[in-house]
Amino acid sequence: MLSEEKKLHNTTTASAKEDGDVPIISSASSTSETNNSSNKSTSRESISTSSTGILRMRRKSSRASSGGSGDNPPMSNTESGRSASSPVDDAHPEKQNRKVCMLRGAMIVTLLTATVAVATLVYLYVTRDEERNFQTQYQDSVSKVAEAFQYGIDTKHDAASTFSAIYTSIYGNIVQEVENQKPVWPNATLPFFAEKAKGLLKISNGRALSFNPIITQDVNRLEWEAHATESAWLLGDKSLIVPPPDLTWPNNRTVSFGIYSRDADRNVVYDPGYAPGSRYEDVLVPVWQIHPIKTNEKAVMFNLHSEKNRQR
Repeated sequence: MLSEEKKLHNTTTASAKEDGDVPIISSASSTSETNNSSNKSTSRESISTSSTGILRMRRKSSRASSGGSGDNPPMSNTESGRSASSPVDDAHPEKQNRKVCMLRGAMIVTLLTATVAVATLVYLYVTRDEERNFQTQYQDSVSKVAEAFQYGIDTKHDAASTFSAIYTSIYGNIVQEVENQKPVWPNATLPFFAEKAKGLLKISNGRALSFNPIITQDVNRLEWEAHATESAWLLGDKSLIVPPPDLTWPNNRTVSFGIYSRDADRNVVYDPGYAPGSRYEDVLVPVWQIHPIKTNEKAVMFNLHSEKNRQR
């Protein structure tokens, strides 16, 4: 730089001599120009130096932000002036999110397991309790039904026994002997049968009440049939004495026909007086007095012992 200034100074001086100028003035002007040029060069050097320093600073900051290897440690967010975060800081929230998700999942699984367990226990308890209640109610109901059924049977049996006692107290052989009369049993027909049977039938809650004497074929059948024909007027139905003229057989059958039964074809026949399938083959049990007589009049004189389900 000094050699250039000297060359410039000599050139300026030579030009001044050739033109005839005053050397002092040219010397002053060259000196000022030299000073200006030196100032400019100094300022240029300072600018270049400052720019070089700025570039170095930028390179360092870029290296720190990019995490380059070297002796210089990476600059922090405050030093670099940027908001970039490190990988360690980014990984920490992700771990926290995973832990939170795992805790939530574990909590949900726990709640579901507890709910299922409680629901199962409640179901088992309620089911067992319902079964116990059902069994208790069922046993109570069965006991009540059995008691009611047995009560109905006992009531009907007591009604029949009472009605039987009425017959035997009047027509029994023992009573006849005490009164010095000839035994009439089983030739017995109770007057006002319907009035006496009505109350007992209502108490027993029955549908019909009848008197059915036990007759022996070769002992007293004919004698009893004759008694039945003579006492038919006490039955309370005239059609059993004189049949209506518009009826035909077997609907016009009367008491005088005698004890009857039905054959294999369900036809009305005079009962033969023998039941081969029974232990008591020569026994007949005809229906005699019955209440109510209406709707049951055709059953009069029917041999109940002719039916196999009634035989013993």
